Amino acid sequence: RFFNKEKTVTERFVLSGLQVRDLAYGENPHQKEAFLFSTNSDNLLALDRFQFIEGGDPSFNNLSDVDRLTQTLIAIASGFQLNHGEVPLMAVVVKHGNACGAAISRIGEPIEEQKPFIIQAMLSGDPEATLGGWVMLNFPVDEQVAILLAEKKLHGVVAPKFSSAAVLKLRRYSGKCRLVLNPALATVGRHNLEFTPIVHPVIGGFMTQLRSRFVPNFRLKPGEVGEIISYHPDNGVGDKQAVGLLFAWGIGSTSDSNSVTIVKLCEINNVWKLLGNGVCQRTRVGAGQLAVDLARRAGHALNGAVAYSDSFFPFTDGPEVLIQAGIRSIFATSGSIRDQEVIDYCRARGCILSLVPDEIGRGFFGH
Repeated sequence: RFFNKEKTVTERFVLSGLQVRDLAYGENPHQKEAFLFSTNSDNLLALDRFQFIEGGDPSFNNLSDVDRLTQTLIAIASGFQLNHGEVPLMAVVVKHGNACGAAISRIGEPIEEQKPFIIQAMLSGDPEATLGGWVMLNFPVDEQVAILLAEKKLHGVVAPKFSSAAVLKLRRYSGKCRLVLNPALATVGRHNLEFTPIVHPVIGGFMTQLRSRFVPNFRLKPGEVGEIISYHPDNGVGDKQAVGLLFAWGIGSTSDSNSVTIVKLCEINNVWKLLGNGVCQRTRVGAGQLAVDLARRAGHALNGAVAYSDSFFPFTDGPEVLIQAGIRSIFATSGSIRDQEVIDYCRARGCILSLVPDEIGRGFFGH
């Protein structure tokens, strides 16, 4: 506050926080001094509002995973609130900050009946990566849910509530399965979107940027800012595909870029699930191929799935990989000099391509 009042200083960014938690260590065990500071945010999903009720002290990486999970749930919830007026049941598991399993309920479905299916669908996304991951739910963990979660050697479970029976079920050797409580997860939504600047440390200083404020709205009228244009032989994206694209966007836009995310509606239990999340790739086609490979390795059937790309396709090779694998609807941005080639390629193969301008909806994250 003092520096901001200095008349001789043209630009000065001052970051101040109160130390609220000692961490077990930093990103690596030899980085002993690590702490969580609070800026006294009124956001109920601020990281200092999460209570560790079981297990050992969290590390830097543990809290980073909790923060990323929170951002993913906020993104998915915001998309559904904007487009459908309600938030589905959500379950996401991350490994090193990126979703390797996720599932949501269908809007309007009986809630209690879908809980076990959501957990099973989430854990089956990438079974190998899920081992040792962190899970976050926007619904309470009861004994039935805990039994399903206990099948994996998870490092942490975050939820709005835990029953006493659930706590007993999730206890693991050496207290390594941390249970984290935040009741505000039960009402996660657009009101939890964070708009404070992002600060990124660099050698000799730091950079700042505004947070992304884009939430896709498939109900905008032609000509409105943020309009999503869908290209299809029948000229439009259906409600079912739009739901899947919102889900995929929520995951992909909070994963390390470049990312391509594939999700599908499971007809047997009627929940949407993540099939493959191709993150942090150097090429767009590489991200798509990784997402397809991860889904196939896990034994998922890709036919009829939908995909999200966090930026435009510079060539047709990206959509080609996805379409040949069975994807029938893709959400990306426009802005490539070859946009028309990509549009024509998808249209000729019966794949719905939904685009929003890159300067509005690009979803780069985690650079």
